[in-house]
Amino acid sequence: MPVHCLHVLLLLSATASAQDLTGTVLGFDGKPAPGATIHFQSDNVRLGEVLTDAAGRFTYPTQPPIHTITAWIDGVRVVQPVAAADTDVTIRFAATPHVVFRARLFAPDGQPVAFADIRIVGADADTAVTATTDETGAFAVHLEQPARQLRIDPVGWAVDVAGPFDHAIETRLDLRVLDRGWFTITGRIRDDLGNAVAHAKVAARRRSSPIASTRSRADGTFTLWSTQPFTELVVRDRFTEVAFLDGDFAATATVPISTRDHGFTTVVGRVVDAAGKGVYASLHAVAGEADPGEHDLPIAGSGRDGWFRAYLPLVRRTLCATTENGAHGRVNWHVDVSPTIVVR
Repeated sequence: MPVHCLHVLLLLSATASAQDLTGTVLGFDGKPAPGATIHFQSDNVRLGEVLTDAAGRFTYPTQPPIHTITAWIDGVRVVQPVAAADTDVTIRFAATPHVVFRARLFAPDGQPVAFADIRIVGADADTAVTATTDETGAFAVHLEQPARQLRIDPVGWAVDVAGPFDHAIETRLDLRVLDRGWFTITGRIRDDLGNAVAHAKVAARRRSSPIASTRSRADGTFTLWSTQPFTELVVRDRFTEVAFLDGDFAATATVPISTRDHGFTTVVGRVVDAAGKGVYASLHAVAGEADPGEHDLPIAGSGRDGWFRAYLPLVRRTLCATTENGAHGRVNWHVDVSPTIVVR
C-alpha cells in the first residue's frame, strides 16, 4: 500500500474515534460502577442512553454535540456538563448525598422470597426505582430521599406498603401479616434430558395478564405464591418461553414441569379460504375443542399469502383462525406436519 494511502487511513481512523465521547462512572465506594444508566442531552434534546460495561466504562458518539450527561445508580443521579473539548470524562458518586434503603421480603410461610421485584418510591414521589431481591430475600437501593412507599411485585401481587421507614436498619417486609387468601404452586422444572432448569422465571397468568411470578432455584424447584386464581403457568429461561401449562390454578398444589411434555415447538402452516387461496387471519391456540375465549392464547397472524410461523406450546394442539371478514377455521396440528387451516 502506498505510504500516502496509509496516512489517509490513519487520519480517517483518528477522526472517527475523536467523534466518540468515552467515560467512566465511579460508584459510591469510588470503584467503577457496572450497569449504571447514562443519559445524553444536547441542549434540551435527549439523545439516547447506554449502560456502563463491567469496567464502569461507556462510549457515545458526539454528533450531534453532547452538552450534558446524567448518570443514574439506582435512584440517585449525577448531572455533569460536557465541554466541547472533552473526549473522556469521569463521573463520581462518592460525594453525592443519598440514603440507602435495605429490606428483606418474607413469604406467607415465613421463608425469604427470592427474585421478587420491589418498586420503591422516594419522598418526593417523582423518583421510583425497581430492585430485585436476592436468594435470601434481601435488597438494597440508593435513593436521593428516604423511601415513602413500596409496591411488592408490581405486575403480580401489587402489595403496597406505606412508610415511613427507618433507613438505619433493615426493613422486614412480612407477607404473613397480610391475610389475603394466599395459596402456593410448587414444583420442579426439568429440561428434555431431565436436568434441573435453574433461575428460570415462572409466571402465573390469566388470559395472558400477569398474576404473580417467581424464579426457580439452583435445583430447579420453585414456590409461587398467589392470591388470585390463574389459568396459565409459563416458564421463561433467559429470553425464551420454554414451558407452558394450562389449568385452573386456585389452590395449593404441586406441579412438576418438563420441557419435554410442556415445551414449545415451531409450526409452519397456511390459512386458506374455501377456494384454497391464502388469506390473512389472526391465530389463537386453544385447548382441545374449546373456542377462543377464556383459555385462548393469541398467536401472531398469518401473512397476506396465508403462511404463518408460530411458536406453539405442546399442550395447545388446536389452532383457530379468524379472518378480517369474520370467517373461521380450526385444525388439530401435529409436530413435524405443516397444518392447513381452511376458513369459511
